Amino acid sequence: MATVTDEYGDEVLDATAAYLTDVRDCVALLPTALEHYGTAEFGPTVDRLCERESACDDSLRELRRVLGEAAPPNYTEVYLRTGEVMRLYAAIDEVPNAAERFVRRLDAIEPALMPSVRAELGAMATTTVEATDLLADATESCLLDLVSGGDASDFTADIDRIAALESDCDGHKAAIVESAFDANETAEALLRRDFAVSLDAAADATEDAADHLLFVHGATV
Repeated sequence: MATVTDEYGDEVLDATAAYLTDVRDCVALLPTALEHYGTAEFGPTVDRLCERESACDDSLRELRRVLGEAAPPNYTEVYLRTGEVMRLYAAIDEVPNAAERFVRRLDAIEPALMPSVRAELGAMATTTVEATDLLADATESCLLDLVSGGDASDFTADIDRIAALESDCDGHKAAIVESAFDANETAEALLRRDFAVSLDAAADATEDAADHLLFVHGATV
């Protein structure tokens, strides 16, 4: 028969996997939204992304419930460090939150986007998807280590890659800002800059969460 610790650990891992699946599914719609911008398919794509962000909220609430309701208490690392793990998930949640804010704003304002700007935003979106996938993979590995108490995984390369991808997004953002102020009136240039900054917030959030993940994991080894 499974011990309380085994049952608790399995439930945490299952809830983690469900949450991270929702995060991946939400962020994966960012490139599609930009591809569909200006077409009849854009609105439904925005709706799907927002629905997936709501699913993230639901699965995160369930995950928090699972983390906080071990009875009787057990002594796995994940239980003993519940606060830090919850803060990790809060940091991860900023990624789909930023994705939703970006597409909602794009839908509400409907700015004219030059092909070059759309290409830069599309590259940022694709880069953010890759960073999110790496973050989700590393998070699952980290939680498995916390639950099992086995040998620590080494995902330093994944964390470094996420930082590099965030830097790539900064480069695309800078290109948008530079071209905007070279060719446009200040008001429109500021608007394009704001959209670039809004999308870049999702990539920034992946790096912030990755840094916290490295802290959580590093304290266990």
